[in-house]
Amino acid sequence: MEFAVKEFYLLHRKPFVLQMFGALAALLDTDDLSQYGDPTRVPSRCLFRLLLSLETPTPDPLHITELIHGSQPLRPLDFCYHDDSDEITVLDCISMCVCVVAYASDSLRGQQMLTILEAVLPPYLLHIQTNKTEGKTERDIINHIAVAIRTLVNNCEPLAK
Repeated sequence: MEFAVKEFYLLHRKPFVLQMFGALAALLDTDDLSQYGDPTRVPSRCLFRLLLSLETPTPDPLHITELIHGSQPLRPLDFCYHDDSDEITVLDCISMCVCVVAYASDSLRGQQMLTILEAVLPPYLLHIQTNKTEGKTERDIINHIAVAIRTLVNNCEPLAK
């Protein structure tokens, strides 16, 4: 699954991630306090692990790329993404969600992105605490998240109503 999502990201970039978030928002089980969880929903920790896997190269254990007739490795379909990096970080995903919410917080898509933020932000903060990172890197990540949250607070007047 991680490899397939990574390949779709390579082809379609940020629009794919936003569409994936929109589709997953209704399926996420964000109640981490329940003992068993909802069997009809996807645990939010699975989404977080999927996003974390996009930060590193993913192997092709099933040799899926051999079934593709075309040039290898896959390149973006839209010409404006050709110079972008092939990796996307969890921070990039958080920034995309914040951008959508800040632009139209009272829309359905804005509500979906808030659900994704609710699912991704707590495990990411825990991940930052538990993994060994350089002090400056950890500080920069937390600063980036703080700026994102400040942007949400400043630009989401409709949510306060």
